[in-house]
Amino acid sequence: MAKKIASINSIKKRLKTALENQGSYIEGIDLLVETTAGNLYAFYLASKDVEELASSCMEEVTREGNIKLAPHPAIKIMREQSEIIRRQLRELRLTIATVEGISDDDMNDLIDSVNSVVE
Repeated sequence: MAKKIASINSIKKRLKTALENQGSYIEGIDLLVETTAGNLYAFYLASKDVEELASSCMEEVTREGNIKLAPHPAIKIMREQSEIIRRQLRELRLTIATVEGISDDDMNDLIDSVNSVVE
């Protein structure tokens, strides 16, 4: 069974709760919270699409009739959304860890496991 993607409203609630927990929520940032939630939702949708890909590239036919490889659009969307989300979370003074409810220890374990693959 496929994992259900959280709704925009539930993402907004998580963002607002994270802001309240760190004492930085004010009503004037509701629009930023809403747009961040929408961008996180779009990121989750693109991530789900990327998980189902067999390749990061797809074939395109040029106007001359030649076949060329191009990055899959879902990967491009995911990359663009991640950059937008990073900037918005910075404006909100949040990290993805605080939004997702990841503890510092869990985040350190995740970073260590990623670093061990890279090394």
